[in-house]
Amino acid sequence: MCSQLHGNTFRFTRLCAWAKGVLHFSIPRRGNEKNNYAPRTPHPALAFLAALLLVLGAPHQSQVSAAPLSATAGPNYAGTATSATWSSPSNATGSPDNNCAISTAPSVTIDLTAFGFSIPAGSTITGILVEPKIGQFVVASSISAQLLKGGSPTGSSKTLSSTSVGGVCSLTVFGSMGGTGDTWGASLTSSDANASNFGVRITGSTNNSTHLDAVRITVFYDPGAADVPEANTLLLFGGGLGGLATWLGWQKSKLRARQNKN
Repeated sequence: MCSQLHGNTFRFTRLCAWAKGVLHFSIPRRGNEKNNYAPRTPHPALAFLAALLLVLGAPHQSQVSAAPLSATAGPNYAGTATSATWSSPSNATGSPDNNCAISTAPSVTIDLTAFGFSIPAGSTITGILVEPKIGQFVVASSISAQLLKGGSPTGSSKTLSSTSVGGVCSLTVFGSMGGTGDTWGASLTSSDANASNFGVRITGSTNNSTHLDAVRITVFYDPGAADVPEANTLLLFGGGLGGLATWLGWQKSKLRARQNKN
């Protein structure tokens, strides 16, 4: 049965062959001599079942503890906005509401922080997506953005072109910078991303005023082995082997009962 059902799976075939050896019990011969035993190879289905129990148990353990898991936090909106050169900077916090912060001069900055992330300790940050909802007053132009770590700029800056014009906050639209697999050249830990002073600094247009309604950030990360519950790992590992041990014990009990009967 091992070769018929899983002949093309090398590892399973080897497990199945091993199980046949484990299940190669000695049982009494028919006759009057109680201590006259002869080996008997178990039915192929029994070996197949034993190997299946191992496959359901052991491989899952390595998959849970070693395979990288990808996760996403957000999108979260900024909770704090600070600037000495933008009017009403707090209008850029929270979700969009068509009330904008407005740059009062070309190329001035506004810092958006307090995004409220709770990324598990030991996780590896694999990407950052920043999405500002912006518009320009007169002509289409671009803004730039740079991540804030501990309240200070870190990594490289990115540029976003804005095609929304008209000088009305309701005309602002979301644009995106970065994404999965893009860490902006910054070295960030989960603690950095969870800090209240993590965020993004936005620099307004070089040639006209910029309207900013909201900014949201999404963090992509791998939880890593530290975030996989150890109890679950042991349960998955022990499930197959424990079941196999119980089944083997039951088989031995049956054989012992037959020996005593004879």
